[in-house]
Amino acid sequence: MTGCQVFISHSSADRRWVEWIAVQAQALGVVPYLAEHDPKPGTSLSEKVREAIRQSDAMIVLLTTSGMDSPYVHQEIGVAVEQGKLVVPLVHPAVQNRSLAMLDGKEYILFDFDDPRDGSSSLILKLQELASAAAARDTRQQLRENLEVAFALAAMMALIYLASQGDA
Repeated sequence: MTGCQVFISHSSADRRWVEWIAVQAQALGVVPYLAEHDPKPGTSLSEKVREAIRQSDAMIVLLTTSGMDSPYVHQEIGVAVEQGKLVVPLVHPAVQNRSLAMLDGKEYILFDFDDPRDGSSSLILKLQELASAAAARDTRQQLRENLEVAFALAAMMALIYLASQGDA
């Protein structure tokens, strides 16, 4: 996979903010993954979500009152943690003092959806960081591939040269 993909875990009640976050991510070159935008009729929803999390570089999770009450959000967090993914929680002030379950002790972005200025700037900085890391990773991968091609060509040229010396 090239570029950076983030899985956005959320309650459907927070759709307005999820769409806003997806637009911000796309503007920075980060591909947001939203399960509802990836219909795959006849496939297992849980397998689709697990695979999307596996293919993502990180997860952004909206922990609003609705998100905290959603068993699916907590299951998605568990899958991401199990897979060693970076999980970036956006925590609404109304749930700030509640246990974040598997995310207890993790740093989070306090995100007041009624006044998102502070939280949105922190989120955008994190998205920029993820995009930069993915770009650097892609550049390193491209360099590795270019070196592999160069070595293969050099080996072929050496074999052709050696073969031509045997004819002389």
